[in-house]
Amino acid sequence: MLSFSVVIIGDLSKQMSSSVQLLVTSIVLLIRFTYAELTLNNKKLEWIIGSWRSEFSGKVFWPTVPTMTFGEELIIAEAPLAKSVNVQFLNFSARAWSHTTKDHFHDEWGFITVDPSGNATLMTAGNNGRQIVFNN
Repeated sequence: MLSFSVVIIGDLSKQMSSSVQLLVTSIVLLIRFTYAELTLNNKKLEWIIGSWRSEFSGKVFWPTVPTMTFGEELIIAEAPLAKSVNVQFLNFSARAWSHTTKDHFHDEWGFITVDPSGNATLMTAGNNGRQIVFNN
């Protein structure tokens, strides 16, 4: 799995020849590629790594919140620091917004992992104070 991040470096036009300026135009993009080496257990989750976005697929029906349509973005990525203790998780984050007003609706953060038996667990905490653990 290849992932990349983009770093923008300021205006270097005074330091470059005109032919390079035409190619680069006033900013240089450096792309850093990393290879996600997942543990055997978490290989089962490799297909879900990435950014998943829907502009208006959800509908809220909640007693304390007005009914509305919302968009949501989920980001699932390797958590490399967890490998240092020989346990690997994937980072999970989600944010949602009202489709009509574009107002922020909620955020969640958490972790996903698969144990040696093949059971997946998703643990999340949201900015609304809710904590959830899903096990299969």
